[in-house]
Amino acid sequence: MFSYPSWINRSNSRRLNLTPDLLYKTTVTHNINWLGEFSNCIFRSSAARQAARCEMQNIPYYGLNDIGFFLQLSELHPISFVNDFMGCFRISPESNSSNKHLKLFMSSVFAWLAIGIRGWSIGMISDAELATCAKNVVNNHLRLYGAEESQLLDAVRAISTFSPNGAEGFVIRWFEFLEGFTEGKNYLKYIDKN
Repeated sequence: MFSYPSWINRSNSRRLNLTPDLLYKTTVTHNINWLGEFSNCIFRSSAARQAARCEMQNIPYYGLNDIGFFLQLSELHPISFVNDFMGCFRISPESNSSNKHLKLFMSSVFAWLAIGIRGWSIGMISDAELATCAKNVVNNHLRLYGAEESQLLDAVRAISTFSPNGAEGFVIRWFEFLEGFTEGKNYLKYIDKN
């Protein structure tokens, strides 16, 4: 788990209310999930049922189910952060977080941009913040996988350089990348291939 943003560490409040735009800017832009995982959270069942499909406006966020879920809920319900350690993120050799060769893990690198495009489309992050998100995705991919190239990585680079229709191009490549997932095949119907 990453360290909390400095404004949380400086706060004397035990409970902090978090707005969606604040969450998008402090997580998605930097590709950092400082909120933690599902075991660090408490949800009302009515709220939890509203964000169970791992997608926002038909853009899937597979690989980042926890942060995508938190961001989606933050748009619908108040989110409070308890400024106290209540648990920790565990990584074992058998966990998905330890196996960078799993497609699910690789999708988590790119899912930041899928969530970023969603946040950008509703005004939660700016053009510059979306470009920063894309640059971080490229850097994380290079750190984990070296110079391995792909059409998806090229689509990420297009967003990082403000190319016209960059977001649209990424979403199409993202759907194609997810085709290997059972649910991913269902998303391809949203793409007009003519």
